[in-house]
Amino acid sequence: MQARQFSPRFALSRVLGGIVLMTDDLDRRERALEEGERLLDGGAVSHNHLVFHLDATDSCFDHEEWDRMDHFADRLQAYARAEPLPWSEFLVARARALAAWGRGHRTPNVLAELRRLHDMASGVELIDPLSRLAVALDGGLGSGLS
Repeated sequence: MQARQFSPRFALSRVLGGIVLMTDDLDRRERALEEGERLLDGGAVSHNHLVFHLDATDSCFDHEEWDRMDHFADRLQAYARAEPLPWSEFLVARARALAAWGRGHRTPNVLAELRRLHDMASGVELIDPLSRLAVALDGGLGSGLS
């Protein structure tokens, strides 16, 4: 992988985020998540924090890992604490709302938050973040009670 050789701080965690979404190999997914976290902790260009955490939370949603989804939301929130961005705040709120929904908390407040985030993403045509919000709002992903 050339990103590992030539640009680990610039692009590797972004590549690893793609792997966690696409691989069917659970061991490879786990290694990519762990390596992505280590790279970010070691110092990576800011866009990597945003993209990796989006991919990591999406992968957690797909695997119904709600506590781990909160873990990645916590990491992104901590990273952006000094200089919060609308994008980081959106990603953190989205991860927390989807994790709550996944745990079976289908309260009016959670559903309203999912709708708010869906409308926000739709308004600026954020296609990737929309897909899992749509799954939640449509009641998909098995029972969502794992």
